[in-house]
This record gives sequence, structure tokens and C-alpha cells, in this order.
Amino acid sequence: MVKRVDYPLGNAFNPVSDEQLEGKFKSLVVPALGEEGAEKILAAG
Repeated sequence: MVKRVDYPLGNAFNPVSDEQLEGKFKSLVVPALGEEGAEKILAAG
């Protein structure tokens, strides 16, 4: 199966949702700071 994507995810014409962005953030930060550390950063933002 092939799918054409004119604008990649994160482009102004295909923006990332808040949930997707938070998921990516957690996938990168939780291994280093733990769930609590990641939640503190999100709460501060």
C-alpha cells in the first residue's frame, strides 16, 4: 500500500495535535527524568 503525503506531520498545513506532541515529549523525556519529572515540566508549561 502506498500513501501520498503532500505535507509531512508538523508542517503548517499538517500540524501536530497537542496529544501527539505531548506523546513525543514523554517518549523522549520519561526515560531520562521519569514520569513525575515529565509531568512537572508539562504542568509548568
